[in-house]
Amino acid sequence: MIIARPAVILIGLGLMLAGMGFKVSAAPFHAWAPDVYQGAPAGIVGYMAGVAKVAGFITMARIFVTGLIEYQASWAPVVSVVAALSMVIGSVVALAQTDVRRMLAYSGVAHAGFALTGIVAGQTDGVLFYVVAYAVQLIGGFAVISAVSGPEGSGSDLSAYRGLWKRNPGLAAGFALLLFGMAGIPLTSGFVAKFGVFSEVWGSQPWLVILGVIASVVTLAFYLRITVTMYMEGDEGETVVARTPTRWVVWIAVALTILWGVLPGSLLSVVADAFSL
Repeated sequence: MIIARPAVILIGLGLMLAGMGFKVSAAPFHAWAPDVYQGAPAGIVGYMAGVAKVAGFITMARIFVTGLIEYQASWAPVVSVVAALSMVIGSVVALAQTDVRRMLAYSGVAHAGFALTGIVAGQTDGVLFYVVAYAVQLIGGFAVISAVSGPEGSGSDLSAYRGLWKRNPGLAAGFALLLFGMAGIPLTSGFVAKFGVFSEVWGSQPWLVILGVIASVVTLAFYLRITVTMYMEGDEGETVVARTPTRWVVWIAVALTILWGVLPGSLLSVVADAFSL
């Protein structure tokens, strides 16, 4: 029987992890993400990077936490390594980017690592809270990018965001709040999400939490870099006009980011019910 052959189990787990790691753009399976984030239309990227990542992590939680929890001692070390690689590679490489889309692509790799720490701890609700909160922030962020890029889809370089607060104050404020959520600033859903997964894994893998906190500080640096560019660099240029649907997407994302940061139970109850289906 397969259960009597640990090597077969490990090979199977490795293959599943590789496939799902590709889906959620976890390192070292993330090479496709930066080019796709940069080249595809912003709306498609927001959907793919947000909704598809949620689906990928739901699948991972179902397989590893629900279906293979008895083999946690076998798969947890491997998932821990993938989580660590994702946090380090994603945060460090994002810091060197000058294209906002590529920056968010590599930050997505880091966020995949943060969420994977919850898988290591055998969580389900915490992981799903994390990826849903992050997906909302990312969809809102790419709505801002679509407005700044314009109909031609150009203008994703960091320089395009200089003085955005003068050209569209509401859009700049919304983007800044979403970036703070991604960074995990208190009173945002990002803070609650990170605290949830880190607190669960601290008892079994404290080194992973320490690495995650360091990576979070690095991610804060490049999120602040975008914010500083919007508010403290550049002169007044052409006004950035956001269509009404785009504005709605941005501000709904901002509202949910703050709501779930102050009242996380409003999302946790939905997540728990959804995962029990």
